[in-house]
Amino acid sequence: MNSLFYLRQQCPVCGNKSSDLAFKIPYSSQELKDYFQSFYAGRVDNDLLDGAEFNIQECSSCKVLFQKFIPNEELSRILYEDWVDPAETSIQKIQNYGIDHYEFNASEIRQLYTLFDIPSGKLNVLDFGMGWGAWAKMAAAYGAKTYGYDFSEKRNSHAQNHGFTILDFEEIKLRKFDLINTEQVFEHIPNPLETMEVLSNSLSEKGIIKISVPHAFYFKSRLKRIEWTTSQKFSNRSINPVAPLEHLNFFNRSAIVNLGHKFGLKEIKIPLRTQYSLTSNFFTNPKSLVRFLFRPFMRNYFYNYILLKKL
Repeated sequence: MNSLFYLRQQCPVCGNKSSDLAFKIPYSSQELKDYFQSFYAGRVDNDLLDGAEFNIQECSSCKVLFQKFIPNEELSRILYEDWVDPAETSIQKIQNYGIDHYEFNASEIRQLYTLFDIPSGKLNVLDFGMGWGAWAKMAAAYGAKTYGYDFSEKRNSHAQNHGFTILDFEEIKLRKFDLINTEQVFEHIPNPLETMEVLSNSLSEKGIIKISVPHAFYFKSRLKRIEWTTSQKFSNRSINPVAPLEHLNFFNRSAIVNLGHKFGLKEIKIPLRTQYSLTSNFFTNPKSLVRFLFRPFMRNYFYNYILLKKL
């Protein structure tokens, strides 16, 4: 066993100790080396992964897929600080964002803020796993007092340089938030059950947490025909929903809702009418129009886009 990994002996989402093997392959395999070469542009040090196994289990209770062996804190820091896009590259990408990107965030934030009966200027918002802060910037632009948290020191430093208050995990426990945003975060978390307990306790009386994680139909069957060299995240042959090292958990909607129930949270939905009325820039091209028509319905009933509110 590689000392940079540790074993998860139970489902990280529901705590069940019974699971079945869904897939496994050693990290020393050529398939995974090809994947890392393609996905991380050659930045991965494969020697650090020798002796470890990429092993996916399916929980026999909640049916969540989870990686059995996951990076420890040391390897996680190497992964997110060095192997994932370097800061210089990521900041260049941010600088190249077009108006569509900002309008997408703006539309979502306006929709979320309609769920509260107080002005947006009085909301306390936490962007948990804020990355480079694009969502948080827009949340703050609509008046909310916005805080950030991220595992990456480089991302935290970038956010602080742009005026955001960065909290550590212990500081989050001492505050109350009206809205907690977790966008493509919970799939990366080693301990979703414990993390949800902390975040739910940090919600205000009528607080809401948004959980948005990767979604894929019939993904378990796709594991048999993975194309390891594809770098396209949304390809129907991509391993991305359970990306080695990064996406430690693959959820289904009911598992997320039940996770909320454990801590006194119930699912709510943004009314379809509200979503349609507050979505902008949807006539740019035919593809945008199709997304405009179908995204609200898919978000409310099929995608892993869940809003949980304190009872």
